[in-house]
Parts: sequence; structure tokens; C-alpha cells
Amino acid sequence: MLANPVGAQPAELAGKIIHICDDGAEWPPYTYYKRVQEKPTEETIGFSVDVIREIFSKHGIDFTLELLPWKRCQSEVLRGTNYHMFLSGSKNPTREKNYHLSEPYYSATPYYFWSNKHHPEGLDINAPTDLANYQLGGVRGYGYSLLKELNVDLSAMDDGANDIRALIIKLHRGRIDVFQEEWEILVGMSAIGVYDFTNDADLGRSPLPGANETQYYMMFTKQQPVGLALKTLIDRELILMKQSGRLETMFRKYLD
Repeated sequence: MLANPVGAQPAELAGKIIHICDDGAEWPPYTYYKRVQEKPTEETIGFSVDVIREIFSKHGIDFTLELLPWKRCQSEVLRGTNYHMFLSGSKNPTREKNYHLSEPYYSATPYYFWSNKHHPEGLDINAPTDLANYQLGGVRGYGYSLLKELNVDLSAMDDGANDIRALIIKLHRGRIDVFQEEWEILVGMSAIGVYDFTNDADLGRSPLPGANETQYYMMFTKQQPVGLALKTLIDRELILMKQSGRLETMFRKYLD
């Protein structure tokens, strides 16, 4: 049965404060800093934050949330001593080995991007593997599990950018030819003023041929019993929220 008495929680969670980290580069509209007069505050908001807050509030669980450098966040959750979970990650074999994964709770649309300054006619991309015919760029610490699943050769990828904004700068300077990212993320970053991707006339973009939407998961430590307890509780609640339409309603606020 999926139902659980309101307020009931696994014994491993009783009296615990759950410590969550996520990507310090921000991941709007899922996890990002609230803006006041276009300046980031210390308050973290977003769809993923709303989801975990609603689940934990239902069960009387306190939590903290801190945005860290992405590689450090993943390492911290792997150890499980200071942080117990992160809110968004795509699935790959390494992550399945290292973490407990929740039910998928949102998806995003893969695009590829190029600079019209250097490729005014666009790129000849008919399949994901064609990306490797160009200098492919990426962000340090990102998994690019979708590209790996699609057999894209990443051996020559320049993944030295600190964030997506820095990646755009490298693209327009001609240091890379192309990068892949989910469209919803760039729209979210435009909305909060990180960089106006959507109105950058020099930024070419197109859906990645042959790629399905990328599924995203919450991920929990395997090194402490609290990790499996969190997965059990959160999976149950995510299934209920999907069935009731609650997840869709919560996300619609960010589309508006």
C-alpha cells in the first residue's frame, strides 16, 4: 500500500534534521536563489525546494538546504556525514552505484547550442553522435549522462567552465563549438537574470535529434541508514503527488 498515516515517518528519521545540498551554480526553475531587485538573496527557492518542503512538512521533518560547488555537494552526499541528499540529478551507472535514487519527479528537454558568430549556418547535427564532430564544451562536475547513454564521444570535451554562463562566453569567443543542455534550465536562468539566453540573438539552439527528455531524481547517501529511509518516504510521497496531479500543479507556477 502507498498510503501512510500523516506524520508517520521511518524510525531512522525520528528527531533528525535532514541536511540537503545542491548545485551552487543554481538550477532554475528547480533550485535557485530568490531575487530582490534582480539581486540574489540567501533564500533558496524553486520547484524542487517546494516539493521537498511539502513532503517534509507533512511528516514533521526539519531540514537545511545549502547550495555548494556541485562536485563538493556530490562528494558530501556520497560520504553522508554532513549532507544526506541532493535534490536534482540525472541517472547514470556511477550515481546508481553511489546513491539511492528516488522516483523521477521532473523531466527536461535536451537541446544543443552554438554561436551564430562562428557558425552562422548552424551545425550539421543529425544524431547525438554528430556532436563529437565539433569541439564540445561542458561545465565542470556535470555528469552528461544523457550524452554517454547516446554514445557521444566525450573524450575531447572541454569541461572547464564553472557554470553555464561561462560556457556561453567560451562559445561566443570560439573556444568551443557546441554544448548540450536542457532548454528549461536556460529559460529559468533567463527568468532570474543570470544571463538572457532567450534573447541572445547570437545563440543558436535546436532540440537534440534522437534524444528523449532527461529524467531527474533526488539522490540519497548509501553510507547512513537515513539515506534509505529518506528514499522510502520520499518515493511514497512522490507517487502520491504524481497520481493526484499535485506535482504538475506545483510546477505550473514556474511556467507562468
